[in-house]
Amino acid sequence: MSPGSKLWSTYTWLGEENYELGNPDLRFSHTHNLEGGWTMYKNWGSVGLTGYLRANTDEISILSDVAYHPYYGRIVSFSQWANIGDSRTIGAETNVTWRPKPFMNIRFYANVWDYYYNMEFRPGEWDERHLPTFSGRLNVTGKLWKVLQIYANARYSTAALSLMSKSQPSFQLDLGTSADLLEGRLSLFLNWQDILATAKSGNVGLNPYYQSNYSYTWDSRAVTFGITWRIGKMELQSRAREGVSAPTL
Repeated sequence: MSPGSKLWSTYTWLGEENYELGNPDLRFSHTHNLEGGWTMYKNWGSVGLTGYLRANTDEISILSDVAYHPYYGRIVSFSQWANIGDSRTIGAETNVTWRPKPFMNIRFYANVWDYYYNMEFRPGEWDERHLPTFSGRLNVTGKLWKVLQIYANARYSTAALSLMSKSQPSFQLDLGTSADLLEGRLSLFLNWQDILATAKSGNVGLNPYYQSNYSYTWDSRAVTFGITWRIGKMELQSRAREGVSAPTL
């Protein structure tokens, strides 16, 4: 990664209650990726496996601290871009598609990884952390009585680590159904999002000098229902959507 001109700048950007500094001593940051995968296809579905390693050296991030500044006449917070250290992510993921019946698909995706970083948040002061994380998705789709399509989506993740923060675990379940009736003239759908009201987010700040902990939930439960009635021949509707004019007499 090449730092931009602002990051290398010697200027100071003053805010109302804080200021930001550039860093002319920033070094280039480098990313190294190694990945390999295998996939098998069968009549009943497929299986895929992937392993990966992603490493960053001299990673660039913004650090926060407090100091006295004559412009404010008191101690205020400030932030500055810096080469904070190294990080790496090593993990494996798998995806499985299973078709137990011609009218049913089950897809499963899982990712397990370990994130590690060793950062210098002040000259000579280091913070070293790592955390294994799992995330997965399950998707089920099917068709009943040749007209009714159903689906279910579930997503789950354990706590995940990133530079100076850790996210909370999360889980969400969505359901839905749709149907095409009367030879495609009538379409209906019903979707129910986050049926268990478990969707949430939050982070724990891991900056050694700025401990923070916040979380929030949102009422993402939503039920949507729709009806589409197609009048006239489907060919004429398609031509109308494409803007094709009828011939003049």
